[in-house]
Parts: sequence; C-alpha cells; structure tokens
Amino acid sequence: MEAREPVFGSVGDLLAGCASNVSQDQADAFAEAVLSMPEVVACHLVSGDVDFLIEVVVPDMVTYEATILRQLLSLTAIRDIRSSFAMRG
Repeated sequence: MEAREPVFGSVGDLLAGCASNVSQDQADAFAEAVLSMPEVVACHLVSGDVDFLIEVVVPDMVTYEATILRQLLSLTAIRDIRSSFAMRG
C-alpha cells in the first residue's frame, strides 16, 4: 500500500488484527479507510499474529489516542489493536 511523506510529529506504530471472518472486500475497504486518515503515513499487510502494521504521525499523544479510540476502533474489521510509539528520534 502506498506510503505518504511523513510530517514532523510523534511517530507511532499500530498493529491491527482483523476479525477472522473478514472477506477480501472488507480487508480492502479497511485498508482504504485507514489510508484516508490524515495521521496515517503507511499501512502494510504483514505476516504473523496481526494483519496490518499502520504507521502514524501525530502532533501529540491526545491525537494519537483519538486516532486509536475514535477512528480505528470504529472500523468493523478491527479485532484488536496494539500500539507503540517512538520516545526519541
């Protein structure tokens, strides 16, 4: 999936697991929805116990939390999210 140029701010990685019954169309719609979020600079389909690695750049932790709680968790395909962020660049 196409990456966008990062902007200055806090960088975070979100590991998103999708529900086991997600169809290909739903997975594609999920990726499209994620990439439409201005905070998201990249979305990668990955192997392992999660399905997507989502890279975000946000100005502060309030926005980071809102991105997770208000935007990503509202997507029906999401089963769980694990997050981490850069403490030092």
